[in-house]
Amino acid sequence: IPAGGIVAFFTCAALLGAARALRMLIYAPAVKALAGSRDITPHIALISLAELPFSTGLPLLSGLFLDGFAHLQGDNYRLLFLALALLLAVGAVFALKLRFPAEDG
Repeated sequence: IPAGGIVAFFTCAALLGAARALRMLIYAPAVKALAGSRDITPHIALISLAELPFSTGLPLLSGLFLDGFAHLQGDNYRLLFLALALLLAVGAVFALKLRFPAEDG
């Protein structure tokens, strides 16, 4: 995707929207299956607090990395995206190893 332009903006917006929609579709049923109870309110609150370092820390650390390695010019973005892709791959491995309890009924 070329940098800038209306097509890149709408593509990025569509991908972000799809990621958010998928998270909302998967998040509550997954928490319910792992919690094993009907009321998952405390679990949802706890997980939101537990993911706070990732939801705020990753953007902050990414910005610090880009600022600190600005002398690399465009390579700092390549390194950052490579590190984030590796983090995503590690998360995917753990997600694939996760087994949900069998549902009764």
